Amino acid sequence: MSSMSVSYCGDEMPIEQALDECFTELIQFQNHLHCHVRELCMMAEQDNDYITGLKKVLTIHDTIDQTSDLFKELKSVCSQVLGKPKKEEKDQAKKIIDDHKVARKKLKDAEKLVADSTNDTN
Repeated sequence: MSSMSVSYCGDEMPIEQALDECFTELIQFQNHLHCHVRELCMMAEQDNDYITGLKKVLTIHDTIDQTSDLFKELKSVCSQVLGKPKKEEKDQAKKIIDDHKVARKKLKDAEKLVADSTNDTN
């Protein structure tokens, strides 16, 4: 593993370094999110105005977006580690990917139905 390098956030680096940086940043973003959301929850008790709360919510949204970007980088790193399928595996790999997409869509559709039916009863 130590001889493998990947592209992470636009830089080529050893896989260990990329993973360490990614997970360190993810943990930092989670900690920041946790603190920001707690601060937002305390604002009602502190009698802060709407604008102060709005600024906090926008900070939270930015942090969520940054976290999402890191997860995309992690997906890319995983794909780089896996590499490309051999010629004789391409059809099987495509089928597995397509089946996975269909299964995920079915799951999301089922979750949406449950959410919609729950909202209809409220």
